[in-house]
Amino acid sequence: MALPPSRFRFGPFVVERPSYRVLRDGHALTLSPKLVDVLLYFVSRPSVLITKDELFSAIWPDVTVTENALTQAISDLRQALGDEPSSPTYIQTVARRGYRFIAPVEAMPALEVGAPANAEPAAASDEGMVRSVAVLDFANVSGDPELAWMSTGIPETVTNDLTGFRVLRVVDRVRIGEAVRRTDGSMTAVARELDVHLVVVGSYQHAGDRIRITARLVDVTSGATLADAKVDGRLDDIFDLQDRIVRQFSAALGVEGAHGRSTRMGARETSKALYMNRGSIVCVRTGHKSL
Repeated sequence: MALPPSRFRFGPFVVERPSYRVLRDGHALTLSPKLVDVLLYFVSRPSVLITKDELFSAIWPDVTVTENALTQAISDLRQALGDEPSSPTYIQTVARRGYRFIAPVEAMPALEVGAPANAEPAAASDEGMVRSVAVLDFANVSGDPELAWMSTGIPETVTNDLTGFRVLRVVDRVRIGEAVRRTDGSMTAVARELDVHLVVVGSYQHAGDRIRITARLVDVTSGATLADAKVDGRLDDIFDLQDRIVRQFSAALGVEGAHGRSTRMGARETSKALYMNRGSIVCVRTGHKSL
């Protein structure tokens, strides 16, 4: 039985639903997951007038979005495709109504599991796929108030390390904090607010001079865990432990960072990660202090 279309070709572009990427002549474009959602909605309905209300309901369900936000999303998508609104090749504006995708679209079957890499060169490899990821605060399982700063300190370090992965676009931690304040703080709500499909969640547990850190890279859409990491070690070696988290992600995903591994300056030179003084702890690398 033939599989339903999950990939679409138009002009020099291929858009893939399973991997959430758009390729131009075999090279991945840098698009947010939400822009991929909009493009997939268009190409699965070529030549059909799509109203603004329909786009709001389909792409931003249960979220209040202004018309300016939709206009900006269409503008960004046009820019990525090299389309001109005054003389469109792909997305036509229908005044006061909505939009129509006017280019011929070829629906393509999904690649079968185990298909050879040369079956479709542009789509068979995940190399070049860029996806957005947010690293959320880690849970302080042991409830140690002196190590409460690690709830944000560990994610900051993991965030910095993940920026070296070519296939990930990492959301700034300031934006994550703002998203948490605007929502109920749940993983799905924050992911929706930030327009990301991948989220890192984790926890840490302290006992004596030892600490255990666990982390998961989760695909929020499917609920699947893409990578698991767990490290145990001495509290004094906290920087190395955090590096190992990202290296385990790298191994599980089968990818390398831009330099092959984490290269943060000072991590190896400062094996003594913490200074303790009268119940307060200062993180050398972030300057964060917990009283």
